[in-house]
Amino acid sequence: MFIRAIRYLYAVILCVPVLGYAEVKYPEAVIPESVVRTNVTIWSDGRALDADLYRPVDLAVEAKVPAIVTSHGWGGNKKTASRYAVKFAEQGFIVITFTHSTWGDSGGNLFLSGDSLKLDTSDKAEVNVHEVRNLVDPIDWIQNVRSAVDYLEGEANVDADRIGVWGTSFGGGVVLTAASTDERVIAMVSQVGAFPVASGPTKVHAKQRAVDIARGALPPVPEDLDAFPGLDGTPNLARFLQYDPVKAVENIRIPTLIISAENEQFFKNEDHSNKVYKLLKQQGVESIRYQMIKGIDHYGIYFDGYNEGSNLALEWFSKYLK
Repeated sequence: MFIRAIRYLYAVILCVPVLGYAEVKYPEAVIPESVVRTNVTIWSDGRALDADLYRPVDLAVEAKVPAIVTSHGWGGNKKTASRYAVKFAEQGFIVITFTHSTWGDSGGNLFLSGDSLKLDTSDKAEVNVHEVRNLVDPIDWIQNVRSAVDYLEGEANVDADRIGVWGTSFGGGVVLTAASTDERVIAMVSQVGAFPVASGPTKVHAKQRAVDIARGALPPVPEDLDAFPGLDGTPNLARFLQYDPVKAVENIRIPTLIISAENEQFFKNEDHSNKVYKLLKQQGVESIRYQMIKGIDHYGIYFDGYNEGSNLALEWFSKYLK
């Protein structure tokens, strides 16, 4: 029963493949002379996120231009969006890419482990701190996106009234959820997005995880728990109980472009991107577009589908941010 529940979680609820995301090597970005890339740090809920800022080289000191926050998916990092960032920056946008907390070179969740606080006769304390790595926590990810918007709002040359978000795969649902409660975001692109909602036996299992964490039967921040063969990292199932990107659709009123892959192999488009599109239409959102790219699968969006997908996103942001 337990194995069946976990399989159900990954195959249906979280919509991630059996093959690990680490096996995908995304094409490297070529930085043209018209764009400058700078490594920066975004502080998000006490964690340092490894980020890159892409800016047009020829910006005047007094110029105010639109900006875009990007989010990678499960197992990705800031490089997932690097080619998109270059493309957007070439056309006058300031763009930030970052690696979500606990992944890559970004900071992780810290907590005191075991009998970690001991006072000796000199009143000195010995503290053992553990850093959690490679955890998928959608609530943290939402905050990371919001913190990236905060960072851009304080960036010279950024027009804080013209900020958009771009997310891919699992990040496609994350940026939508973040945008649903952040009035600073005025345009959005979600490509090959997964919009998981815990239900059935998975929800029951996740609730038990939450109970065990609260009562100290599990570490306060779970790690290497509920792993599935072939996948990088592990989910914080208890936090998925607080994550409902489909419900968040109710608060979306901004121009939204949704891009899907015709041969999506990890979930049914009609249960995810197409479902979100239909809900937005029912709500009367005027500026919305659903575009399926023919002949590609989930990962094809970064390869054979890259030109079409990135052009669609650039056109969308150019129309609604400029």
